[in-house]
Amino acid sequence: MGAWLSGTMGEMPTGHEFKSPAAVAPRSRRTSALAILAVLVILILVSIVWFQRRSRSQSINPVRLSLGMPSGLTLHRNWHPFEHIALSPNGQMLAFAATDASGQSSLWIRSLSSSEAKRIEHTEGALLPFWSPDSQFVGFWAESKLKKIRASGGVPEVIYAAPAIEQGAWGADGTILFAEAVNSPIFRVSSTTGSAAPVTSLLPGEVSQMWVQFLPDGKHFIYLARTTLTSGDPGAKIYAQSLDGGPPIPLLATQSRAVAVPDYLLFAQEQSLFAQRMDWKALRKIGEPFLLARNVAASPAYLGTSEFTASQNGVLIYGTAAGSSFDQFNWYGRDGTVIGSLDPVIDYQQFTLSPDGKYLALNSFHQHATAVCGF
Repeated sequence: MGAWLSGTMGEMPTGHEFKSPAAVAPRSRRTSALAILAVLVILILVSIVWFQRRSRSQSINPVRLSLGMPSGLTLHRNWHPFEHIALSPNGQMLAFAATDASGQSSLWIRSLSSSEAKRIEHTEGALLPFWSPDSQFVGFWAESKLKKIRASGGVPEVIYAAPAIEQGAWGADGTILFAEAVNSPIFRVSSTTGSAAPVTSLLPGEVSQMWVQFLPDGKHFIYLARTTLTSGDPGAKIYAQSLDGGPPIPLLATQSRAVAVPDYLLFAQEQSLFAQRMDWKALRKIGEPFLLARNVAASPAYLGTSEFTASQNGVLIYGTAAGSSFDQFNWYGRDGTVIGSLDPVIDYQQFTLSPDGKYLALNSFHQHATAVCGF
């Protein structure tokens, strides 16, 4: 896990050397073996950092913890696990989707003051959790429907019938925004009524709009727009837009999702996490970004995922980059020597070995299509 800065998010910290994204050297492409156990360990270890206002002389140390899942459960993982982890706005709880041995997912909540996570009943099939602004409800997708349930439990309510969503956000006025991934704008729906309408439109050349999040004023939101699903997307940008309409305002060129917190926009680049100070009223940047942490997992391909999240009151959680995704496959003999490999593409995911051990089926983000490779 990486280290955190000393100082506050409201003022430039001192005592550390912060570097802009341009000053951080790109990491070499990983040549990871199929270390599945290592990957799972990394995915359940997160670093919690408190960046509430403190004296500049105080240091703030990261803390490691597990999600506290009972035996037999695994953190649900589609492309990247932080699609299925949500930190409450008050910074006190984690909601996540976990899968049991039968492959059934459900919603779990872990209080950061507790050592154990608790399953929320009646959430079978739950994926993609997100919180209400008051941290009282969790929205999620299950059974082809967008639903909500109290964090304390109860009976879930259906908000909208949605055959497929990729991510959601909940505003202070009850508006819920959700994205449908590829070739689709962002939609809005009320948390109490079941009609949805697009709130954005795809600009020429855009192929996805994802990772929508409300800004602190509750009247504007940000999202990541991409012009290609491969890495090296020259047109990928974070945009801001008003719920009342109007043209999108470009904020930052980046290929991965960003997180807005009071006065700052957090984003990952070259597996380093940065903070860009923002004037959210004017929707403009202030100064240059500074480095918060190194070795933070992010993928510049497909939808542009990044494995960190932050609350509105000063809690940051992130997963380390080591083993979080694969852009190089190697297989090894029993003596540890490399006996074969696949050429680096972009990001290898969702792989399975044939029963006879002769073939490997996997997804790559090169064309977002399944490739079957024999060895």
